[in-house]
Amino acid sequence: MRELRLVFGASTHATSAVLAIFMGGLGVGGAVLGARADRHPRPLRLYAWLELGITAGALLSPLLFVLIRHVYIASGGSSVLGQPLALAVRLALSILVLGIPTFLMGGTLPALARAAEPAEDSSRRAVALLYGVNTLGAVFGALAANFFLLEHLGTRLTVLSAAGVNGLVAAAALALSTRAGFAAGVAAGESKQRPKGAGAAAPEPSKGAASLPPRFVYAAAGLTGFVFFLMEMVWYRMLSPLLGGTTYSFGLILAVALAGIGAGSLLWTLLARWVPPSARLFGVTCGLEALGLVLAFGLGDRVAILAIASRPAGDAGFFALAAQWTQISAVVVLPAALVSGFQFPLLIALLGQAGRDVGAHTGKAYAWNTAGAIAGSLVGGFGLLPALGAPGCWRLAVALLGAIGASAVGLSLFREGRRPTLAVAAAALLAAVVLAAGQGPTAAWRHTPIGTGGAALPDDRSANGLRAWLGSRRFPVIWEQDGVESSVALRRGNGLTFVVNGKNDGNARLDAGTQVMGALIGAILHPAPQKAMVIGLGTGSSAGWLAAIDSVRQVDVAELEPVVLEVAQRCAPANHAALEDPKLKVLPGDGRELLLTSKERYDLIFSEPSNPYRAGIAALYTVDFYRAVERRLAPGGFFSQWVQAYDVDPLTVHRIAATLASVFRDVEIWQTSPGDLIFVCSAERKDYPVPFLASQVEREPFKSALRNGWGVSGVDGFLAGFLSDPTLPREAAAELSASGALSTDDLPSVEFDFARSLGGGTFALDEFRELARRRGVHRPAVRGGAVDWDLVDLSQALLGLWHLQPAVAAGVERSVFDAHLEGQFAHVLRSWAAGGWRPRTPLEAVILAEALADAADERYRPLLPQFSREWPATADAIEARFHLRRGNAAGAFNAFSRAIQGYRTDPWNSVAVMGRTLDLGMELSERYRSLAPRVFELFEAPFSVRIQDASRITALLNVGRLLDCAHGVRALDQAGPDFLWNESFLRYRAGCYSESRSPAAGQAQRDLEAFLSGR
Repeated sequence: MRELRLVFGASTHATSAVLAIFMGGLGVGGAVLGARADRHPRPLRLYAWLELGITAGALLSPLLFVLIRHVYIASGGSSVLGQPLALAVRLALSILVLGIPTFLMGGTLPALARAAEPAEDSSRRAVALLYGVNTLGAVFGALAANFFLLEHLGTRLTVLSAAGVNGLVAAAALALSTRAGFAAGVAAGESKQRPKGAGAAAPEPSKGAASLPPRFVYAAAGLTGFVFFLMEMVWYRMLSPLLGGTTYSFGLILAVALAGIGAGSLLWTLLARWVPPSARLFGVTCGLEALGLVLAFGLGDRVAILAIASRPAGDAGFFALAAQWTQISAVVVLPAALVSGFQFPLLIALLGQAGRDVGAHTGKAYAWNTAGAIAGSLVGGFGLLPALGAPGCWRLAVALLGAIGASAVGLSLFREGRRPTLAVAAAALLAAVVLAAGQGPTAAWRHTPIGTGGAALPDDRSANGLRAWLGSRRFPVIWEQDGVESSVALRRGNGLTFVVNGKNDGNARLDAGTQVMGALIGAILHPAPQKAMVIGLGTGSSAGWLAAIDSVRQVDVAELEPVVLEVAQRCAPANHAALEDPKLKVLPGDGRELLLTSKERYDLIFSEPSNPYRAGIAALYTVDFYRAVERRLAPGGFFSQWVQAYDVDPLTVHRIAATLASVFRDVEIWQTSPGDLIFVCSAERKDYPVPFLASQVEREPFKSALRNGWGVSGVDGFLAGFLSDPTLPREAAAELSASGALSTDDLPSVEFDFARSLGGGTFALDEFRELARRRGVHRPAVRGGAVDWDLVDLSQALLGLWHLQPAVAAGVERSVFDAHLEGQFAHVLRSWAAGGWRPRTPLEAVILAEALADAADERYRPLLPQFSREWPATADAIEARFHLRRGNAAGAFNAFSRAIQGYRTDPWNSVAVMGRTLDLGMELSERYRSLAPRVFELFEAPFSVRIQDASRITALLNVGRLLDCAHGVRALDQAGPDFLWNESFLRYRAGCYSESRSPAAGQAQRDLEAFLSGR
């Protein structure tokens, strides 16, 4: 599976194609070879030959992978063939690799069942035992591969090791079959010597076996397979925020599901002696499985709270974290998996008894179950998940099990009469329906980075404390949708934040330093780029700003998840209306596959996928991928790779740098925000002619990008992002290449390293910067002009300030910048008056002008022209502050009104000043009550891309309280039920809604009573 995903990409289309072939081979093999096993005189020998065939297929698979890679790349992939035809090609090529081995694998269980099932076993417990042991073996295989083999041996050696083990099993079975064959020959000879009719009578069909018609049993096997695979997809989707989405956590989910199935099957072997197979028993299992499925759904956000509360401390070690992942997975997955494992051998027992046709029954039931699983995977992934969402699919699964169980109960009443056990089935189904009708998981579970350690519970763990925390996680989410690939949401705050499977993947405003400048560094260094490619659409900023370059005539964007287009559309004010630009073309599909199969050559390629610890993403950080990128670069082109500098260990950064430097001759390291690195790579040494750079950074969109992304300007501002020349990456490559420790497709070390250190990374950007400085590699070699390196260092500090981070500068600049963030204007003025600090840049002019305006000092006016053209709303806000301090209500309101209206359309003003503008509006309303209604109206509309949205709503509520309940209701409607959970707010809310006779009055009163009772 891992190898095929590397060839076809990581999309659900590709994965589903591979999975369909895998499951289809099992199903067809089970049906065809199951019947063959019943007629085979020595079924154990048949099993041995099947295992030898599987071993041969596994040994040939590395060669076949190389073959299909060349064939698929030569075909052009989905970009040339289109999705439907590409899917057909994937299916055909997957059959080449998987078809024969999986067909043979499908026959192994029926063959073993035929060999092991005794003649007197009316409940077919031997089949259940084999199925259970087989599944528990799969648990061991999944854990061994996931936690050791793939990480230390790589994919190919893991496959070959599995083939070796399989070969040993085949040899052992062949040896045993020889003895079994001799015993069978003796028994057959004795049988021929018996008089006709002598010997044990054939076993009579049990009453249980007759209680359900075979067609119903096969249909039930198919539907239960459909439900379980649909829920597999739901579990992966829903557990990703709780477990972090690493390759380890996904492997654990699979292992827990298999462990439940295996244990359930073994449970049947223990109970079947006293509980015969029957329709009513099957109805009970459907009810219990539905109840097991819906249990975690009914617990809802309590599961998220449990995941946070049970997360071990950062120094507890990886295996303590893995144990916690197992615990959470067990809560969600294990109950239903346990019943499902019990259910499958029960269905086989309902088809007949003992050894008569056991191979055919096992094979057919397996085939129907597998067909249902294929349908659950395909229909679920491509239709149900996007249409209903993961919670909707969860409810649907419960409903389908309820329908199957109700049908079985009905047949039991008709064929077996009333039995007390039917009440158990009815009670379980009713309880499942009640739980499914509840709220279920909310944004607090689905869109919070719990698994990565990005969430903490409050100190107050009371009912009200936890309810307040849940509200704080739900309120910011203004849009969410399940796509084919991922769960996607938008959170409001200081800009729209793009969330994928619970992980924040970019903010339209605060991550502009990376999303905009990360893409444009190469564009500034390139004399005239014409074609660009961006891997990952996200907020659309990278692609939109590249398309705004005059020389660029084509921007291709690889995007795996179609739902993300809605994200880019909503972030249009920050991305140059990217989706409306005719230069930009969104290519649906996996970025790796698109690059491998593309014939295009690009001047610029920017890769900013999600974090490499997430399952499948590390394929975009390997030697093999970078070689594909190099082939797609035009002469003189640049490849830029984003790497996070937060929550990551130094080894991961070291390995990525080495991997890049092993492919590209020139790899420089840049900083685009306080937590982000960009590796800028090229085939030739980069050149830094100062006159050329000076002309570049004064052109649009580069001038605006520097100002809006980093808060700086000029060549000095541009070079502020430079961290290291190619020396450090080259040394890392020499070190790791010699030891074979680079990240490759076969062994993506970055993925495993990063996943093991998740949440406890120790990489420190300041220390790395100091290392580069000590080594003397922290400056690019410029020519043809002078650079003010002191101003470069100052601009580095301003880059952090622009992102609302404490300054990296030393001395007085640091104290001034920190004072600006905290609104300590007096400190700024003291530093300025003492002569220790003078503004040299537009952003520094903002700092001093705001401080002077707050002191009602007219000397702020000469500073305005330094930034008013770039940030007009910021200038208006500063002017409003001056007039308010002077007591000029009309002047203050007019400037304040211009500032607020500017904030609605322009996302590039100082976020710190924007927050203080809201405070200014509240102060204006309190001092001049006649202006409060007009301030309220200004506060009602959100700012561009929802910057300062929570603060804006707080200000709206505060101004509304100064007026009347009519205004209060308008503010409360924006706040919603999750904004605050404290007595003051809830009393105000209940009173306002009651006075205005709002339909929400009843719920507001109940919320207040719930708070008071929970104190």
